[in-house]
Amino acid sequence: MIDKNHPINDMINRVNEGKLQLGEAIDTAFMMDIWKRFTPTQKKEIVDYFNENLNWNDLENASNAHRFLFIYSGLKVEDLVYHVNPKESGKILKIVLDAYPDGCKSSIIANAFRLYVDDLMSGQPLGEEDLKSIVRYLERAISLIPDSAQKELKEMIYLLEHSANLMLLEKLQQGNKSAFHLEYNPRELIINSTNRLRDILNRLSPGEDPVKWANIALSLVFCLLYENPAPEKNLDEALTLCNSMLNIPVEKLPDFNWGLLYHSFGMIYNEYPGGDRSKNMKKSIDSYEKALQYRTRESDPYNWAMTQSNLGNSRMDLPGGDFEDNINSAIECYENALEVRKKNKYPYDWAFTTVLLGVAYSERGKIRENIEDLKKAETCYKEALSIFKEEVNPHIYYAALGNLGANYLFIYNIDRDKGNLSKARDCSNKIPQNVKELSPNLYVRSRLRLINLYLLEADSKLDDSIDNLLSQLENTFKEEKFSPVLYGFYRSQVGKYWKQRFLNRELSAGKNKRDINEVYKKAVDALKEAMETYAGLKDFSGILDTCDQLIEIYDKKGMIAEVIEMCKYAIDITEKARLYKVVEDAKSFEMSRNIRFYFRLFQLYMDQGSPVKALQVADRIKSRALLAGIYDRRIMPDDIAAREYAEEYWNLISQQRKLLSELSNRNEVRRSKISLNRILVPDLRHLADEPGELDARIDDVERKLSHCLGKLVETDPKYVEQLHGYKFPDLDDFFRVHPDTGFITFQHSLRGVYFLYISANPSEDEDGYKMAYDFFKYKEMEPLNNLVDTWFKEYDQFKRDPKKRYGYERVKNRLNVMLTSYGEIIGSRIINDFYKKRIKHLIFVSNRDNHLIPFSAIRISERLLDDSGKPKFLIELFDKITILPNLAMVDKIKERQDRKPLKITAATYSPPKNPLPHCKWELAGIKSLFGGNIKKWDGSTDEISAFIEYANQSDILHISAHGLTVIVDYHQSHILLGDKIHFTYSDILDKIKLTSNSLVTLGSCETGYTPNRVKRTAWDEYVGIDSAFLQVGAKAVISSIWLADDRVTALLMYLLYKKIKTENMSPADALCDAQRNILNESWKSDGTIDEFNRFFIAHPGKVKISELSTVEDFSHPMEWANFKYLGIT
Repeated sequence: MIDKNHPINDMINRVNEGKLQLGEAIDTAFMMDIWKRFTPTQKKEIVDYFNENLNWNDLENASNAHRFLFIYSGLKVEDLVYHVNPKESGKILKIVLDAYPDGCKSSIIANAFRLYVDDLMSGQPLGEEDLKSIVRYLERAISLIPDSAQKELKEMIYLLEHSANLMLLEKLQQGNKSAFHLEYNPRELIINSTNRLRDILNRLSPGEDPVKWANIALSLVFCLLYENPAPEKNLDEALTLCNSMLNIPVEKLPDFNWGLLYHSFGMIYNEYPGGDRSKNMKKSIDSYEKALQYRTRESDPYNWAMTQSNLGNSRMDLPGGDFEDNINSAIECYENALEVRKKNKYPYDWAFTTVLLGVAYSERGKIRENIEDLKKAETCYKEALSIFKEEVNPHIYYAALGNLGANYLFIYNIDRDKGNLSKARDCSNKIPQNVKELSPNLYVRSRLRLINLYLLEADSKLDDSIDNLLSQLENTFKEEKFSPVLYGFYRSQVGKYWKQRFLNRELSAGKNKRDINEVYKKAVDALKEAMETYAGLKDFSGILDTCDQLIEIYDKKGMIAEVIEMCKYAIDITEKARLYKVVEDAKSFEMSRNIRFYFRLFQLYMDQGSPVKALQVADRIKSRALLAGIYDRRIMPDDIAAREYAEEYWNLISQQRKLLSELSNRNEVRRSKISLNRILVPDLRHLADEPGELDARIDDVERKLSHCLGKLVETDPKYVEQLHGYKFPDLDDFFRVHPDTGFITFQHSLRGVYFLYISANPSEDEDGYKMAYDFFKYKEMEPLNNLVDTWFKEYDQFKRDPKKRYGYERVKNRLNVMLTSYGEIIGSRIINDFYKKRIKHLIFVSNRDNHLIPFSAIRISERLLDDSGKPKFLIELFDKITILPNLAMVDKIKERQDRKPLKITAATYSPPKNPLPHCKWELAGIKSLFGGNIKKWDGSTDEISAFIEYANQSDILHISAHGLTVIVDYHQSHILLGDKIHFTYSDILDKIKLTSNSLVTLGSCETGYTPNRVKRTAWDEYVGIDSAFLQVGAKAVISSIWLADDRVTALLMYLLYKKIKTENMSPADALCDAQRNILNESWKSDGTIDEFNRFFIAHPGKVKISELSTVEDFSHPMEWANFKYLGIT
């Protein structure tokens, strides 16, 4: 008990006698050393003694009662011993409400409510009756204050009724502690609460009372995640608890718990430092999306909005992919949240989400260099700052102010208006020095931003200010531990500052009289340390930025070797990290920033007199420029940075051509094994209007639209066409002339593959063609893709084995399985949409690995055919099966006209070490059909010019020789036309000009082999020797996908040309008919063998075809289906 002589008793008597103001007494009590030495029990006795002995009704200054509440609620949680005296606090409340003006009552009620909050936050779960009692108390309080002050209390009631302890704590954490003027130490309360909840949870079993266990577990999870960022050990513990909850049957817990669980998963994975950041963020997004299945807008709008906002954060933080798409998705989430978080109802939540929306607009504006987005961000920040008050929400207020300043800087980077630079500096200057006590992170970022602004102004008068800021930051980094990200940014800013001083030697040696070398060393040391930090974080953008700074310094000092090494390092690090990506949109070209290091390296090698190295670098630049879609001046990128790169690239090409003209006869170029034709970028000549442009435009539009279209509208057959945003050119006219033709094309999207089926529309009231489609997710296509990959791997293994020990029968069986599986995918559509509608000519428009499929040999199951027989190949169901690289070829190829009589150029070469035994016989057979119209070139001379002359004048160009596809560089794919004469893809593009050609036949091996791993441009992904001939004027090309057996090839070619010459068939009809002859073996009985025998007289010693007919079976697709017809008939 309190002794009568205790100083506290004396103070109470003096207050009651009016000799001492209660406030002074309370202040005195707090300042007394003896108070600090009281035990918790004694402290509580003192408070109770105050309560019992003070004559409250005689109080003249009600604020004293208000301050008494601070003593009562200011005790530590342990001091209260979970004791709340509703009668006493209610009595105090009534006196205060009677005495206080209306404007202050909300604050008084909030402080009285603190009595309950302390108990709530201590970790002791309140029972149902306790909650009801608090709700009644608040409802009574609401009746005593004006409407304008009721919002916060109504919010508390809502949270208590819907989420008990946990969500009230969350609300307080989010900032309502400021709105309610609740003065408490959240960290201490959270620590106490965490420990108490652990103790409670250890005594509970999820099997006995799953709801209670889940509530306590989720409360503990929230406490563990309270710190920002949460320690890794807390995240691990929280993740373990959440995973344990997944073991509870779904029906045992209400939707509220499941929604909160997945929301917690989202928070954990968003912050989790371990593992792959991209995978963690995807898990976070998936978790929030699952939470939204339970937290619906109808049933739980407040929590739905909270999860939407958090989902937006995770989408913004998602690394990889298309950053602009991620931002757009985040904006959609924030806007959803703001549909519930209204300014008048939830002002704080509204302001907080509005800031996040501003960040998203700001980032999008920065990427697009779009002032409109940045102005939207400016509006968001300003509106949020009208809610956040500096004196009430200092931390959040200053963070929003910093974002506004950064946004002004982004605007300045676009419009170069120094007024925006001044606004940015004003924002940074408004963030006071003492913000360091609130948030060291915020303090450091604001000072670094201010340094950056000073550096941009490049005013020597600001040097002292920068020195002062750097000194402050250096001390701060010694005192506090910051994230590596912030430290890297700090060191890079230090390096930039000293770099700027170093580059301006006059400024460096100005009033500070700094030694130049000292300045140089400070700049390089800081930048290298920043680079090491960024490398550890795998922050490749930071690495590149730091490389830029170091290159500037080395350049100024004339350290060329260091500049070269730094360029190589930048290129290497970005290539390894796959930062450089194949961009289909020139706007995204800045994402492939490492190309600028290639430009710099090229110029350095040129300046050093190393042309061969310069050419090698130039070739790398060429491939990246093509991929970025800047090869043609008519396709001018909108993005400013991309436009600059494009201009630089075109200038480079002109330098390259000039250099090569000077080096064309120098041995060093030949020694370097660099193809001049390849380096001269011959494909720039034709790519400007080539068909690959259509596919790229389709991919580009689809990529942009896919994120906002939501789920696929599979019921609308026009959907795919609308999605691609491009009407297929010239097909209306084409189908008016060729109504019996059908197209099958494949389009890849972000989600999967479309199989499009296009045919003539019988209705005259509609367009000239109609389209149907099937859509398969990539996961559904995976088994088929695996079959294709497996077959070609085994084929590669077979062809590389010189002794052919790897089983040929095994390869044939694999091919059967692949063709049958393909038939299962598209068979039904082909039969119903084409075969039953009497389509005679089927054209496949292939892409990616579909180039490797022998479409004519796809097997259609007997169950799909009306006549119950065995499965059939497509070539048995349709008159013609042909292939196009893309639909844009339709108009270009049909303009190329046939001419009669046909002039033939036949080129053959059978190398001694790897001969083609029937090569000369094949040539003799063709000559017998075309007589004097044939010109021969057999590789006996090195004068390749003769072959080029013959080829350019021919109507039919037939080449029978070895061919090779070079996987790593398609420019070097070639046909062997003589000893060491490799006629390459680039040679074809540069030297062949077919003005009247109807057909190029490539009897060479693998001339139609264009695997997906061949490096090709995004604008023409069908890249091979056969497509090269199409590009230089051929109307059609017959080529081989895999190794061609020269005996079957000889037979097939004879049948092909016989049908062209004597039966007046088109090349497409002739090839398909010849393949059918080999498939059904009619060649054995139609006199073909007798015709062959006449040619053996001129070639003694060769094996007669009649002998082969009895032992060889050429009917398997492996023998004849390798040849495909590329083009329009």
